Amino acid sequence: MTPRIVITGTDTRVGKKVFSAGLAELLGASYWKPIQAGFEGETDAEAVGRLGRLSPDRIVPELYRLRTPASPHHSAEIDGESAICEIGRVRWLGRLPWIGPPTAETLQAAFRQSFVRDDFLSP
Repeated sequence: MTPRIVITGTDTRVGKKVFSAGLAELLGASYWKPIQAGFEGETDAEAVGRLGRLSPDRIVPELYRLRTPASPHHSAEIDGESAICEIGRVRWLGRLPWIGPPTAETLQAAFRQSFVRDDFLSP
């Protein structure tokens, strides 16, 4: 079975796309966001492809594309990384520092400084 990694965050605009791009590039992985909410301008898949320098064959199309941008975080009372790990029964692998503005080069440099590739491949 191919390993799968789910990227989650505690709010909107906290860097899930940027992190996904860096991780996909680091691991040579594909990217899939099953539901794209709002698609004015660049979609999440397009941003991840650009920042991670992913070829189109490494981007899996969304199952659903919703016109209205909607953030599910407003419906949850979860706060913080430890809550995500506890509820999801997953281990914490680190934190990507703020990168502004993110480019493919700055993202790759920050990712290589902040994470160990093998941590994502071992159970």
